Amino acid sequence: MKQEIFFFPKLDFDKGQIYFKEIALDFLKENGFEPEMVKSEKEAKDFDFDGSPSKYPIYFFNTDTSGEITYEEFYTEEEDYNIDNYDSLGFINTPEIKISFEDVEADFENVFNNPILKNQIYQLLLKNMFQILCTLKLVNI
Repeated sequence: MKQEIFFFPKLDFDKGQIYFKEIALDFLKENGFEPEMVKSEKEAKDFDFDGSPSKYPIYFFNTDTSGEITYEEFYTEEEDYNIDNYDSLGFINTPEIKISFEDVEADFENVFNNPILKNQIYQLLLKNMFQILCTLKLVNI
């Protein structure tokens, strides 16, 4: 197995804040649409695309964000990270992961051969999902 490096943007909390509204509006403009602000979800769903093919309805609503983080953190102090090599990017070195298809297969054989609770199946999937995706080449490691 090889070790992976995950890159992330270095954001300055005071300078680099980009709000979802700005991202959504810029996305529509970049894809050739003129955002059409609407007042309700129903109005957005009922929008006449045939009559206004260059416009796209967008509805923003108030949310309760109490308890929500104010900015995205891409690493923790426990991780092997580096934010000094590049001006705009940081990166995390991930530990080398050993994958055993035999262990995954044995776990699933155990599931199929024994009646177990739904929660146990869920826990089994959580435990093995990364290994399954790697085995199926859906994740590059």
